Amino acid sequence: MPLRLVLTLALLPALLITPALAKSHGQILSSGGAYSTAAKPGADIPAICKNILAKQNSSKQAMADAAQLYFHGTLMGQKCVAVDYVKAITLMKASGHIGEYNSLVHALRERAASGNALAVAAVARLKL
Repeated sequence: MPLRLVLTLALLPALLITPALAKSHGQILSSGGAYSTAAKPGADIPAICKNILAKQNSSKQAMADAAQLYFHGTLMGQKCVAVDYVKAITLMKASGHIGEYNSLVHALRERAASGNALAVAAVARLKL
């Protein structure tokens, strides 16, 4: 058998499985939006933070953006909101962004395990 055919047959299962694995993750990546605006030079970060929070219930993506903001408390390295893990996890779950939700839950559990008091309280309240 020619080498090319052998390689094709050997790699075919991996090529067929990869798209299925990629689709199995529920993470929805956004293009545009508040975070893209914040990344531009000269962006008014405090105003963008206020806008994200004001629109947090307007769409699924807005919920996910606000959840990230509440979880980290910062946007582009600038503190703009108090960290609220319960609100962050609740919003991310409601947004339907399963991959991002799972990532936040994992990070929250790690923070709680390392002794972060806010995280410990949030894990207990959310019963995670």
